[in-house]
Amino acid sequence: MVPFTHNNFFFENYPVHQVNYIRFITRLSKKNIHVMTEEIFGTCWFFVNAIRIKAGCSISQFIFNEKDPLFNLYREELNALYAMEGIILKREEEFFSFFCYLESWNYNNHWPEKLSLMFHENYYDMNERCTRAVYRIGEAIEQPKLFTTNLNENLFLFFLKYHESKQLSDIFSESQDILDIGYHRFLSIYTYVFEEIEKSDLLENLPRSNYIVNTATLLIQEAIMKVNPPKINAYFIFQGEPAWKSFLLKELTDLLGTRVQLIDASLSQLQESKLEKKDIIISNYPIEVSFSQEIFYISLIPSAKELQMIKENINQMYF
Repeated sequence: MVPFTHNNFFFENYPVHQVNYIRFITRLSKKNIHVMTEEIFGTCWFFVNAIRIKAGCSISQFIFNEKDPLFNLYREELNALYAMEGIILKREEEFFSFFCYLESWNYNNHWPEKLSLMFHENYYDMNERCTRAVYRIGEAIEQPKLFTTNLNENLFLFFLKYHESKQLSDIFSESQDILDIGYHRFLSIYTYVFEEIEKSDLLENLPRSNYIVNTATLLIQEAIMKVNPPKINAYFIFQGEPAWKSFLLKELTDLLGTRVQLIDASLSQLQESKLEKKDIIISNYPIEVSFSQEIFYISLIPSAKELQMIKENINQMYF
């Protein structure tokens, strides 16, 4: 829905909705209750909801807490947003518009002071449960530094969305197209989360759905990569003018990214080093010694093709 709606503007008045939504975000900022969001996602849901309501297409009934503090924090501004389209939101539509906005909240967020205080006063127990969960996860997978990451806040946000409405969370999860990434890429974490949910006290009756397990897996894996990023060593065996070699070393370091440690070494040093199987060697002259590691040969001034071959090799470390 999001790319098609935003990129193709299949209704001429979409830009008007977009401007109104930006004004809504601006008003939230002035009230110190704005958080980082997927703005296109939020705009598109506002656009679709406005069309649906004007067309008389009501949503199915669902259970929600009309006195929910987070809902009521944004209720007034959401009503003002839809009023710009001449729409008066009724009870279920009020909460549905709020939930659409909540779904647009980004992870690794920064809560404004007013929101932090509200979370502390009304969602303290849930936050404490998330904190305990992070310590349990860290012990189970031998990553004690997980508590230094945003995993606690990210799990809190994820389960907060589910806490606000289990029914709507399940509906929204049906549209996700990344459900199998956690299972296929990080099976050990996925399995741990799947088994842990049954024992967890995060939420009552929390289902072990693929969506919940996969999302939690991705959040945990992101935190792991922050405290223990996967790295390979790339040994740089290069003959050339010292200033050029130093410059090229810096350029290659930036090009290869943070998961590759580029090490300036001589062939004799390389023979004495304990190389890992996944390490690579980059050289501008023939190496006659046999290594099990892959060797990439470059010119004195590396060509685009030579650099591309190295990049393609390390792409396996991503996604």
